[in-house]
Amino acid sequence: MFEYEPEFKKSETVAARNLGEKIAKMYATIPPVPVKEIITSKYQIEVIELEIDPSVSAIVDLDMREILINSTQGQQRGRFTLAHELGHIVLNHGIRKWKEYASYMGGNSDKPIEEEANAFAAGMLIPGFMLKSAVQRIKNPRELAKLFDVSEHSIWISLQTHKLIDKL
Repeated sequence: MFEYEPEFKKSETVAARNLGEKIAKMYATIPPVPVKEIITSKYQIEVIELEIDPSVSAIVDLDMREILINSTQGQQRGRFTLAHELGHIVLNHGIRKWKEYASYMGGNSDKPIEEEANAFAAGMLIPGFMLKSAVQRIKNPRELAKLFDVSEHSIWISLQTHKLIDKL
């Protein structure tokens, strides 16, 4: 079984996850949550896919109202990156331009806000109300990941977060 130990207390990311779930519930009733469409139509932020340095997942320019997303990172990673970047925006992590690097391990002072943005993304892409419903029908994590169009790693974390592992 997959084990996940968050680096920060759950309470520090619960509000961010809940906000992601709230946004998903406003705009989607079944998985997968259409994150790109939500960003473009509800937040009027243009999403531009292009091949950029592999170490960069996305570049957000709030002045231009655009997210440049690395087209080489794959469908599921791209969806998570978009939800993560939207998390930074709606969680008001700063009105600025920034580069979101795929690897932020080490002594990065922004790590707590990265964890919040990750929790938001997980809540948006795998909202608890959808996951609980899906687990009643689907008992295979790989199939759940396909349904939500996310990685198996993300599904395992969400199953653990929502205490649904024993329902499989």
